[in-house]
Amino acid sequence: MKNIIPAPTICAMYVAFIMNASCQTIAGFSNINMRTTVTTEKKDKPLAPVNTGKEYINAINIKAVRAFDRNFKNAENVSWRKTDNGEFVAQFESNSVQTSVKYAINGSWEFTLKEYSEKQMSPYLRTFIKSTYFDYSIKKISEMEIPNETYNIYTVMIKTEDNIKILRIYNGEMEVIGDYTKP
Repeated sequence: MKNIIPAPTICAMYVAFIMNASCQTIAGFSNINMRTTVTTEKKDKPLAPVNTGKEYINAINIKAVRAFDRNFKNAENVSWRKTDNGEFVAQFESNSVQTSVKYAINGSWEFTLKEYSEKQMSPYLRTFIKSTYFDYSIKKISEMEIPNETYNIYTVMIKTEDNIKILRIYNGEMEVIGDYTKP
């Protein structure tokens, strides 16, 4: 019998461990990183912002651009990147929420990743976390939306003076995927 790993588990592992861009290190803790999107790596090729109509706009798959415009009508200062494997990533910031949207080579939507602080999180999610970890402060939230998934996947970094935990929340269940104590 084959063991099948559910899609949310794979995606959470992808968000928490594989994605390599703006790694944030917390002072006083050694080797503690909350990895986020793959789109700011130097190996990716930056393209012109989609709203400017500059010469590189034609390098982006038109299906991806149309899908992006349809779903993010109010996005401003959008920058596009083409990954080494030919996929496209659009990035923008709105109301202190960093958003990255990834599209496949053919322009189909693969996922949306939002990163924000406690101020921007939903009251339900905050209450859900604080009911268990009331002594911890919430430092960073990564929210991943995937096509054909009913629930979003959240990766949340919480911290006390001497401990950091990384939580994964999916479908009303919370799991500790990282636990670091100050040496």
